[in-house]
Amino acid sequence: MKGPISTLRKFIHGTWQFFNVLLMAIAPLAFIGFVVALIALPSGWGEHRQFVRRLDEFGQVTEGVVTSTSPENNWVFVDYVDNAGKERYGVIDMFYYTDDALWQTLKPETKVTLRYLPWHVPNNDRVILAEYYADVRDYRGYFSPDLVGLLLVCWGLVILNPYFLYFGLVDAEKLSIGGLPQ
Repeated sequence: MKGPISTLRKFIHGTWQFFNVLLMAIAPLAFIGFVVALIALPSGWGEHRQFVRRLDEFGQVTEGVVTSTSPENNWVFVDYVDNAGKERYGVIDMFYYTDDALWQTLKPETKVTLRYLPWHVPNNDRVILAEYYADVRDYRGYFSPDLVGLLLVCWGLVILNPYFLYFGLVDAEKLSIGGLPQ
């Protein structure tokens, strides 16, 4: 005799098997996403630490003039003369700074004090505002919520269903309690 409890049990079992197969299909992508996020997080951290270390060791301070701003890209463009007497241009990445009112003060033709690296790297003349150096040093934006979220979700999926590691080694019947649905 089939009652409502038997039907409910069968529905729950079928739903669980569907969920298990879905996780098995997603698990290889989750593993790849986990590895990518695991590489990207320390990479951003290391790049920022190296930039700050170089500014500490080799950074020089000079005066510059704001030439233009690009709020949509979070950039401020400046012209300055380095300590060797060469005229250079630089880009201030505004995502380092916590003061929102700073945008109001950085208008074209505004004089600013800059900290820069003395060597020229093509397409990468990043400079920072010298008076806000602590904001750059304390910046933690490389731990983006999206990347940390990707890492945690992928890690959870791999932990919930690591069976894809055994695809070539184990029969399909042994991958789950009930096996794969026919």
